[in-house]
Amino acid sequence: MKKFAVVLVMSLAVLMGGCTADPVTPGDAAEPVGLAFVERIDAATEAVVITEDNDPNRMIGRMNGYVGGVVIKDRRASCDRDDRAEETLGRACGAFIEIWRDAKTAERRASYLRSIMGFFGAGEEYHAIRGNVLLRVSASLGESEAQEYFNAFELEVQQ
Repeated sequence: MKKFAVVLVMSLAVLMGGCTADPVTPGDAAEPVGLAFVERIDAATEAVVITEDNDPNRMIGRMNGYVGGVVIKDRRASCDRDDRAEETLGRACGAFIEIWRDAKTAERRASYLRSIMGFFGAGEEYHAIRGNVLLRVSASLGESEAQEYFNAFELEVQQ
């Protein structure tokens, strides 16, 4: 019985540890989150809300996709051009915020990105997860520049 109680308490501690951040709600939450970054980071120039028409990953609103997203354009980074649109949106612009249905799915997405980037050499980026929100910052920004996003991210998502 004592062993069961210890296992139960440890299991609850692990489960509760993942629940400390309040999740950001889907849909309309993307725009205010993006605008908060623009307000807090001097080099951030614009927040572009992701829709089905401009989604670089073609994942928004899909069964296994994110429920909201926003690209933060940073003057220290540049968006690459292609034939699909005037400019390609994504982390190359500075940062990409993906809002998922739940924290577990956001963590799965981050794990997937780490694995393909490491294994296939498909690029690099900085990641941070808070609840159901995944922040992806372009590796074209330096570590101290990415830290600006992490600091703003901690402030924004906790509110």
